[in-house]
Amino acid sequence: MSFSDEWLAWWNDNQPKWRQTSAAGSLPLSLSVAGAKNDLACLKKGGPAGIVTVLIALKWWAPIRHQDKRWEAAVEDVCACLDNIMAGNKRKGGQSEDGPARKKRKSG
Repeated sequence: MSFSDEWLAWWNDNQPKWRQTSAAGSLPLSLSVAGAKNDLACLKKGGPAGIVTVLIALKWWAPIRHQDKRWEAAVEDVCACLDNIMAGNKRKGGQSEDGPARKKRKSG
């Protein structure tokens, strides 16, 4: 199994269930399949499966990107996920279920 195949399997395993695919060597399902309550909150983490590790692994894959065109698609998918997380989207179409994000006030 190549590094890219392993990365794709790892990235797929880190996705919420609604994005996971059983197709070996494929990216997770498109964000457009998201339902009203689907989000990417599980990707907002640190550690060995965190976003920084995802970016480092893409960098390792980059030198052979001309031999494996899936790298560009993987970068686009990671960027789409990061955009979605930063926007606080819970639904497809780019709109949060609750409207614009609001900061919670601390009580007390």
